[in-house]
Amino acid sequence: MVFTSPWMLLGLLALPALAAVYWLRSRSRSVVVSSLAFWSDQRRPRQGGRILERMQTPLTFFLEALILALLATAAAGPARIDREVARPLVVVLDDSYSMRAKLEGDARASVRDAAQAAVAEELRRGNYAARFLLAGAAPRFVGQSLYGVGDADEAFAQWSCESPWADLSRAIALAAEVGGPQSRILVVSDRAPVGPPAGGQVEWWAFGRKLPNVAFTAATRSATAQGERVLLEVANLSDSPVSTTLTVEGGESASPTASTVALKAGAARQFFFNLPTDATTLSARLQDDALEIDNAVVLLPASTRPLRVALPLRDARLRAPIVRALNAAGQAVVVDQRPDLVIDDDPGAMEGEAWRLEILAGKAAAAYTGPFVIDRGHELAQGLSLDSAIWSASPEAKISGLPVITAGNVTLLADREDASGRHLLQMNFAADASNIQDMPDWPILLANLLQWRRTALPGVAEANVRLGQTVPVRLDRAVKEVAVAIPHLPAINIEPRGRRVDVPADHVGLHAVELPDAAYQFSVNAVSRDESDLAACCAGRWGEWNESQVHCDRTVSIGWILLLAAIVVLAAHQAVIAARRKGVGT
Repeated sequence: MVFTSPWMLLGLLALPALAAVYWLRSRSRSVVVSSLAFWSDQRRPRQGGRILERMQTPLTFFLEALILALLATAAAGPARIDREVARPLVVVLDDSYSMRAKLEGDARASVRDAAQAAVAEELRRGNYAARFLLAGAAPRFVGQSLYGVGDADEAFAQWSCESPWADLSRAIALAAEVGGPQSRILVVSDRAPVGPPAGGQVEWWAFGRKLPNVAFTAATRSATAQGERVLLEVANLSDSPVSTTLTVEGGESASPTASTVALKAGAARQFFFNLPTDATTLSARLQDDALEIDNAVVLLPASTRPLRVALPLRDARLRAPIVRALNAAGQAVVVDQRPDLVIDDDPGAMEGEAWRLEILAGKAAAAYTGPFVIDRGHELAQGLSLDSAIWSASPEAKISGLPVITAGNVTLLADREDASGRHLLQMNFAADASNIQDMPDWPILLANLLQWRRTALPGVAEANVRLGQTVPVRLDRAVKEVAVAIPHLPAINIEPRGRRVDVPADHVGLHAVELPDAAYQFSVNAVSRDESDLAACCAGRWGEWNESQVHCDRTVSIGWILLLAAIVVLAAHQAVIAARRKGVGT
């Protein structure tokens, strides 16, 4: 039951006043007189007076008190909420991993558990046709049909809270679009809204707590000429100094090694490890605190397979700078058979799975000093500047494909992809009148090419990724679907696009892409500083559905029942008074 005018309950203050009337009653006193002949009434008066005596509570007192209570309650506008029609509700659940933070005083309960209990209670209390929207990096609905109270557990089971951030603004916009203008929106998070929700459609419930937390905020493992290099960064995301234990296992260590790490408030510390090329999986862990998901990382060995490059070059002046650049990159080996990349100075046919870079000198070459137009979105252009470069090229060279680098209307480097995904790169370049082969841009260009070609080889492009990324996996042949093993969850099947499958890295731990004759692994780690920082978490409620006429509770007034009851009690009161007067008269 609710009250539409709760301030009218102040009328209940009349009850103490009524009690005071019955408490302040008269007491007779003895008076000596000579005769009673002139007294009209010889009985002792019982009403009124200024003398305090014991309170008298006849039946009329209770009837009058009941009448006053009924009238005051009826004036407050009592009403019951209409539960006959189910109201549409979209529940937006913050799916970021800060929702996993433990509540103070309870090592087992988390912010997510408290939020789930509150949402379940709201669903039991109201009559809703509810849908659940998980707000992660990309919001998504759980299921396609409406959920009732009994179906809520199915939605909660998919609320894993493993996203590196929650795009709540986008999720609310999607909820309003799908739910329509009549639907209510309930946002469940651990942080306050940027501004109080307006319009009455959105209620925002936050269950977070400001807690200290120590977390891994960076974890990388990369191949070098001497082996592998590992970087771990540990940050103290709190307002006070803290000491924790860092345990590292694997790599070249035969047994786990533990060390104490002392950090000032808000400070971060980096740790570097050098590992041999054949080192095994490396894992690191911090001691438990408010948030466990960011206390552990697992790093797989980086891919060390060199790229097989064929160099059927006839021009010695061109071969020497290319070999120097390949050796500087440290990612390639020159071969004669089964190459992954062919660098030639003569046009030729595409063979096997190999990509081709054709360096064509042409005739009547001219030297260009810029300005050069570079497609910065292309993989080959990363880090190129071409400042002070002299690029000699032939305006008559037949270069086909999408331009990557141009000088005026002359294409210097172009890229063309065929139906099978192979790339033919053509460079308009004359070495004898150029200086680019002696500049840092030359090894950068070739290193970009090697890295780009490596990402197209069968397997994962990167063995260690951040939570929330999409991991492209190249297949050695076309298949209808691949199975992906996910930690602590059933395997899923994904349909490839050609010979590539994009695997979402939505869960922490080791993932495996399984094929009939091959398997590829990659590790997913939670290393987001912003999400691990619990300083902005808080608890509270913002917005009110009843502020809007559209989204407020539909009520049915029951005040008339109380008024009718007051009339009945008033009639009974009059009957009691009449009976008392009749008794006095007799």
